[in-house]
Amino acid sequence: GTISISGSGIVDLNPNATGASGFSGKWIINSGATLRTTRHSQSGDWDALGSNTSSDAVTLAGGTLAVGGFTGSGAQGDWTWANPITLASSTSSTISGQLPDTTGGARVLTLTGAITGSGNLAFSKNQLRTMNFVLNNLGTTAGSKSNVMGTGDITVTGVTLTLRAGSTGNTMTHNNNINLSGATLVSDDANQVFAGNISLSGANTIQARWSGKNATLNGTISGSGSVTYSTANAADIVIAVNG
Repeated sequence: GTISISGSGIVDLNPNATGASGFSGKWIINSGATLRTTRHSQSGDWDALGSNTSSDAVTLAGGTLAVGGFTGSGAQGDWTWANPITLASSTSSTISGQLPDTTGGARVLTLTGAITGSGNLAFSKNQLRTMNFVLNNLGTTAGSKSNVMGTGDITVTGVTLTLRAGSTGNTMTHNNNINLSGATLVSDDANQVFAGNISLSGANTIQARWSGKNATLNGTISGSGSVTYSTANAADIVIAVNG
C-alpha cells in the first residue's frame, strides 16, 4: 500500500527494534507535511522507510523528509537510506536534518537510492549539529546525471552536500541550477561537471577531492555571497569563464 502524508503538521515515525523493516509500500509526502524518521537497527538500512525499491518508493510532492523526531538510542550516530526518491513535478521539497542534539558535533545522512523527477529540492537543517548529506548514488558510469538530484533546482542552506561517485576517473555532468546559502558543495570522486548556474548568498565553499578527479564549474556564478574554493588530495577546481 501507499501512505500519503498531508497537511501542515509533522509525522514522527519512531522506530522500535525493527523500525519500518516490515513495510514494503510507498510514501507520498505532500506540500506542507513533514515525515521524520531515523535508522535504528544495525541489521539493515531498510528500517527507516521500509524495503520498497521502486523509483517512487518515496515521492516528495512539496513536503519535507527529515532525519530526526526520535530521542531514543536510534537518534545517535549517522544513517544510510537506500530507498529511491521521486521529486514530483512543479513542487519544491526538502530533505532536512532535525535531530534532537544538545551538544555540537557532526551528523551524516547518506542517500544511496536514485533521486529522480523534475521537482526542486532543498537540503537544510534545524538542529544544533552540522549536517552532511552524502548522495552516494552517482555510480561509475560517465555522462549526464538525472538520477542523482533529479533535474530541478537544488538549494543547499547551512549544510554540506556531498556528491560521491564510485572510484572512477569518468566525467559526470550535473545540469541542475544550484543555490548555495552558507553551504558547502563537495565533488567527491570522478570528474564532476556542474553545468547549471550557481547562485551564492552568505559564505560558501566548493570543494573537489582526489587527485586527477576535478570539479568543473561551467555555469554562471552569481549572487551577493562569497565562495571559497577548496581542494583535497591534489584535486583541482576548473572554472569556465562565461561572457
